[in-house]
Amino acid sequence: PFASANPSEQRPSSWTGTAFLVAPNVFMTNAHVADGASRIRLSSLQGNLEAEPIISDSTNDLALLRVASPSHLQPLPFRSSSIGLAQAITTLGYPLAGLMGNGIQVTQGVISGLFGAHNDIRLLQFTAPIQPGSSGSPLLDETGAVLGVVSSTFTHAQNMNFAIRNSLAIALMEAAGIHYTSQTRSQTLSAAQMVTQTQNAIWRVECAG
Repeated sequence: PFASANPSEQRPSSWTGTAFLVAPNVFMTNAHVADGASRIRLSSLQGNLEAEPIISDSTNDLALLRVASPSHLQPLPFRSSSIGLAQAITTLGYPLAGLMGNGIQVTQGVISGLFGAHNDIRLLQFTAPIQPGSSGSPLLDETGAVLGVVSSTFTHAQNMNFAIRNSLAIALMEAAGIHYTSQTRSQTLSAAQMVTQTQNAIWRVECAG
């Protein structure tokens, strides 16, 4: 069976996910996180921001959110070069929010497949563990650039997790007239450096139905 990392069919009156800053005042998450919410709030150790949907693409499970107050934070850049097998990746997000506390969680792995189920070319398969609430987390390469957006997992298989390719995220931003940042640095970061450089741009999404 295939399940979202935060399945809507079991949705309670409130739920959580993850979002990351892609442009000033604009965050990206999954459509299945944002859709159906009457109120969306972003939270981190830096505070809380009210958010409203800009556009939702349910076909590719991506959504853009606009925050109410100006952001001084640095958006995450998107990788401009191709993605290959065994590419090292890091995810940062807010899995099992509440149970695991309010802090950001970091997992690492590799790109293990260049397709999703049934040869779905929209998806990348990766091995970093994810949990409910990880939906919308950025999948980052070793320079801290976005390779994809964490979306789903096979529930009865170990470490078969999927992210939407960054090319689809870029296409959505271009369609919405959002100016994103492309990867410019080539320096490889340690896990600790990655967290330091990116964590302020990654927020928990709290939704109420």
